[in-house]
Amino acid sequence: RLSRGVRWFASYGTIARRPTLFERLGPFGNPSLRPEMGFGARTGLEFSSPQQAARIALFASRLSETVEFVGATYANRGALAPRGLE
Repeated sequence: RLSRGVRWFASYGTIARRPTLFERLGPFGNPSLRPEMGFGARTGLEFSSPQQAARIALFASRLSETVEFVGATYANRGALAPRGLE
């Protein structure tokens, strides 16, 4: 808590998602798919009073080896790096 009615928050996490059985072994599957790997972070301020509350946050994440349907099969593509303010 920074002051009365103002609170700072932050979080960080990692992700590892293995390709589904359908993505690997289905009719359009690709058995050589690699897991998606990534992380995400978020920080911000929360303002509150007895009558109302508001929150503002910055976020950033990165996901690599994304699995996408390309042409006629699933494949590992590049990376995604969404970030923003909410």
